[in-house]
Amino acid sequence: SIVPNHSLISYSIDLSPIMLEHMYVGFSTGIQKLESKHYILAWSFVMDGKAPELDLSRLPSIPQDCTPLWKSFKLFLFISAALVALLFLIIMVGISYLTKRKRKLMFEKIDGWEMDYPHRLPYRKIYRATKGFEEELGKGGFGSVYKGPLPRSGIEVAVKRVSHGSKQGMREFVAEVSCLGRTRHRNLIQLHGWCRRGEDLLLVYEFMLNGSLDCHLFETEGSRLSWVQRFKIRKVIAFGLLYLHE
Repeated sequence: SIVPNHSLISYSIDLSPIMLEHMYVGFSTGIQKLESKHYILAWSFVMDGKAPELDLSRLPSIPQDCTPLWKSFKLFLFISAALVALLFLIIMVGISYLTKRKRKLMFEKIDGWEMDYPHRLPYRKIYRATKGFEEELGKGGFGSVYKGPLPRSGIEVAVKRVSHGSKQGMREFVAEVSCLGRTRHRNLIQLHGWCRRGEDLLLVYEFMLNGSLDCHLFETEGSRLSWVQRFKIRKVIAFGLLYLHE
């Protein structure tokens, strides 16, 4: 540290009333519980007359503050422990937030009438199958269709998510669940399950690998269906409609 060019503290006091013939003169300081260091670089004292002035330019340098190694290590441990505790607290708060958010996302209230219809699937199962409704196959007037494998079974399914502004309301949704849920025919698409969560109406169908029929009927590029193939398609559609009416 640099020695100051002038006295930082200077105060005159008459000590003659308390001076004795024989006594000791020294210095003492204290700041309660805090740790501090004080250095006396020079002092001037006489019993009679004026004490000689100090030459500040000749004062030695202030000793460097060398903190013991064990104190530095103790401080390092304290700071490290505080940082680890803070990081642990942040992680726990993050996990708690994500857990509550996931529970809120997966929460579904089941009404009594829903127990009367079979093949109801939990919302979380459909959500995981579609990876959060990411892989969209297409979009129509009634909503969007997503693809994904069902957990455990691994069966590829197509999930139709009815849009809120769709013309297909709750009555049409229940009718489709009631009809296709009990239907088994080789010319009709199979309904693997369904789910209602609030305003979300979800229908889980068998995934058709070759895509939508209209893409093959009206495709202008590539191979188009022959009239023989079109007649066979019309025939199997008629069989399916006949089965539904009967």
